[in-house]
Amino acid sequence: MQRIRRFQNNPDGATLVAGLIRFKGALYGTTENGGTDGYGTVFKVTSSGRESALYSFTGGSDGAYPLGSLVAVKGELYGTTSSNAGSRGAGSVFKMTPSGSITVLHQFGASGDASDPQAGLTYARGTFYGTTAEGGINGLGAVFAIEASGAESVLHSFTEADGEQPKDVVVDVNGTLYGTTQGGGNPSQGTVFAVTP
Repeated sequence: MQRIRRFQNNPDGATLVAGLIRFKGALYGTTENGGTDGYGTVFKVTSSGRESALYSFTGGSDGAYPLGSLVAVKGELYGTTSSNAGSRGAGSVFKMTPSGSITVLHQFGASGDASDPQAGLTYARGTFYGTTAEGGINGLGAVFAIEASGAESVLHSFTEADGEQPKDVVVDVNGTLYGTTQGGGNPSQGTVFAVTP
């Protein structure tokens, strides 16, 4: 095993909780904390260890504390932040150019909306899908869909009987979404669920 990079908190970030993706010949990822404002970063690192912080979250309208992996679609990176993002404070979906320019596509937290995404996005057939640990009609988490334009909809709000605090989702060849919840079910030990788009 060879360590290729050690993070320093500022400016590159700290607390790496998500995996890396390979994109344009380098590795890209997020840090939950650190960066110039302490709210996490998006970074790029080469296999030789040359690293650069592409973006530092400010904790404002862009959000804070990204926990999920990025996904690359049509030359851009997409991801989520778990907190802050405007007056609602419930996280965001963003897209980023390879050079580090961020556009916020959606701020979570409106009444009945999803809230607090703690996982990355899944892309299938032109649409992004994800989960949030809170929010939805019952406040127990939700599965959502979002277009590249930023149009977002809640596909399912968890009820405790079918689970709560969902994690990542994956999409099979027929378009069904599968995922897991941390709690809920009966007894409250978590579930595996399927949701159609």
